[in-house]
Amino acid sequence: MSFFNFSHIVGIDMGSYMLRILKDDRVVFNERASMARDRTTNKMVLLGNSVYEHNHESIVKYEPIDYVIADFEGAEQLVNSAVKKTIPNRFFLAASLISYTTVPTSITEVEKRAYRDSLEHMNSKAIYLIYSPVAIAIGQQLLFEKRDIIIVDFSASKVEITVFHDAEIIAKNHVRFGVIKLKKVLENHIKRNYKVAPSDDHLTRILQNYTAGVNEKTIKIQNVSIPMSALQIALERYLLIAEDMLLECLESIDVIIRAKVLRNGLFFSGGGAYYKQICKRLANSLETGYSMSSSPELDVINGLKLIIRDPKKYSAQLMQ
Repeated sequence: MSFFNFSHIVGIDMGSYMLRILKDDRVVFNERASMARDRTTNKMVLLGNSVYEHNHESIVKYEPIDYVIADFEGAEQLVNSAVKKTIPNRFFLAASLISYTTVPTSITEVEKRAYRDSLEHMNSKAIYLIYSPVAIAIGQQLLFEKRDIIIVDFSASKVEITVFHDAEIIAKNHVRFGVIKLKKVLENHIKRNYKVAPSDDHLTRILQNYTAGVNEKTIKIQNVSIPMSALQIALERYLLIAEDMLLECLESIDVIIRAKVLRNGLFFSGGGAYYKQICKRLANSLETGYSMSSSPELDVINGLKLIIRDPKKYSAQLMQ
């Protein structure tokens, strides 16, 4: 039995690609949301970035979070181990947690219960769930400042649209592809049609210069010149899906409210926000503007910081 018992307050952003943990107003874990198990014992042996530093046949690598948690036991192990790395064990001290955790807007009640169960198993004595787009709106200081907004979370594995009116969610939509899929589409197109293998740097450059001819009309890969216009066509069907999702979301709301939110433009978040030509393309389809914060990949964490500093102010946004 412990002589002392106290609580650590943590913010947890469980993304499909990155796991970020906030403690004492700073990010203490910011690594890949990945883990590796031993093939024989089935025990977790690696987590985070270290998973990709090893290629032993004796381990199996996987990601337990795919937009929502795909493997709750694995996700629980991953998050629990990451939290333990940031909170040293001390003799006679048994720390419980007060957890603020972001979840997708599409989450079901069953999935919410599973999140809570996982956090309870990690010795969380108080659990608060926050929708990720709400945390983004708070992190970008938009929720109470603008109130009528469209958040576009363009991340590694998804594009999630959330429409707010008077600081409340009134419409939402998402597609299950993001930056990783767009890069894979480009990689496959280049390999099949030009017989060369692009590096990740090549793929990033293509996405950054998506609109053909803006900065460069061709890209050279292994001495093969590839027209940017051909790569633009390869991506087109995916961007049309994202456009349609945006329109479908906006068409579901009142026309007066729609006009209000469009006047404020689209607010992009996530790593995909850095691909400004694609963001501009999506905004142009709605005849509106767009903007992003200085660190869009940290919008959720910045929102969690503000919530943890003043939970009373954001009590209406917390799900207990």
